[in-house]
Amino acid sequence: MGRPGDHEDQPMLDNTFYLHGKRPERDTAWKWTYILSMVVCAIGGVYAWVHRNKDFSTLISPDYLKDPDHCPTGHGPSRHLLQSDDDDYNPTYFMEAMGVASGVSIVGGILLGLLALYLYRSKPHTMVGVSVGLQVLLPAAAGIAILSSGGGAASLPLFITAGIIGFVFYLYREQLALVGRLLSISSHALYENASIVWGSLILQFIGFLVVLPLLAFLILAYANGGVVPNPSVVKIQGDTCSDDQRNEVLCCAWQPDGWAVAYMSFGSVMLGWSSLLVFTIKVFMISGVTAQW
Repeated sequence: MGRPGDHEDQPMLDNTFYLHGKRPERDTAWKWTYILSMVVCAIGGVYAWVHRNKDFSTLISPDYLKDPDHCPTGHGPSRHLLQSDDDDYNPTYFMEAMGVASGVSIVGGILLGLLALYLYRSKPHTMVGVSVGLQVLLPAAAGIAILSSGGGAASLPLFITAGIIGFVFYLYREQLALVGRLLSISSHALYENASIVWGSLILQFIGFLVVLPLLAFLILAYANGGVVPNPSVVKIQGDTCSDDQRNEVLCCAWQPDGWAVAYMSFGSVMLGWSSLLVFTIKVFMISGVTAQW
């Protein structure tokens, strides 16, 4: 199947609309801000690794925190084990499980992406219809579930929501048809420019290499701290602690160091910034290739 517009003599875009060659560099200040912020995150991550609490994995376990004898009695958090003979937890198991989950997610994402590309290329209008139908059916199905369980009037807002969504989609049916045509053009562009797919995968992999260390740094920062008495505990009876609502709670709590809390806030911002940056680069790459195509 040929791409749309093969029958036209003139290209849809020329040099008037698309700037070929090297473009002027902009947002230099933001570029250096990002680079310096990542350097700060790396330095903080190394510091967090060196000063991490070696007993962290045991100190945060519920079995350890529910014993009131493990809570420190003096000022400040306890950074060491108190009256515990438990075997130390091996973090290798967590890393292995995370690696398997990441691998499955990557492979599954690639397969689902290829399936979506095929469906949007062969049946774009059907895919739009399915997306619209799901947005109407989901609240309706939730309303039916509540109604069948005896919810009665509680299901009415969900049915009203489903009706409003369906009515809005009906009003914009012509725009939805246009969306189907645009998706068809985009899928044909991806099909005829296979390098877009590989470029996107490479960008995703680069993003993974950036995000994974940031996640590790955040976890290491959280491991800098100690055990403190749980501030929600108002009563201790034997080995059981309860709050003001008489609910059983852990007698102790994990408290990260002050600098670690600030670092985790900063690192979370950089984590979101990095993810959005990779996504934006991917959008501009796909848009640029499609525009030239």
